[in-house]
Amino acid sequence: MLLTSPKYTRQIGRMILRVAEPGSLVGISGELGTGKTELVRALIREACGDVQVQSPSYILEYEYPVPTGSLYWESGFKRIVHFDFYRLSGALEESGLDGLSPSSEDLYLVEWPEKLDGVIDLLSHHIELKFAALNRGGVKKPLVVEDSDEGAGIASSESLARKISFLKGFMPEDFPISEA
Repeated sequence: MLLTSPKYTRQIGRMILRVAEPGSLVGISGELGTGKTELVRALIREACGDVQVQSPSYILEYEYPVPTGSLYWESGFKRIVHFDFYRLSGALEESGLDGLSPSSEDLYLVEWPEKLDGVIDLLSHHIELKFAALNRGGVKKPLVVEDSDEGAGIASSESLARKISFLKGFMPEDFPISEA
């Protein structure tokens, strides 16, 4: 899918949250500047309200409780945990993390999952943001969102991309997403 602005990246983030399942481990990859943190921020704010979402680049993880009684709480989400592995390398076992096993009530969002060996295989879903082309001024735009369940250790019954495509049928006609 092609996205033409951060506004639509945030909208896709909200759509992903609506189709994700509690207990999922979602990896988000892409070059610097492709909108990974924007996507994560949208997911967290959709579920947790207008909270300040910080990048865990130096701390590795932040936890955000889902408000009791909210739509997402009632859907089974109790907490969203945001990881950023940009500054890491090597094997997951050597990272000092206690593993990446979300409880059945958590949603784990991992930016840069490819930085630690073995993480990609643990993902429920892997979303990749890419620059599609350069415009005349040399600015890279728009973004391409891909969902790859290939190689994921936990095979989902239906990819996020297919679920999002279904949701697109309910979007306003001027929502500028097209199939890549």
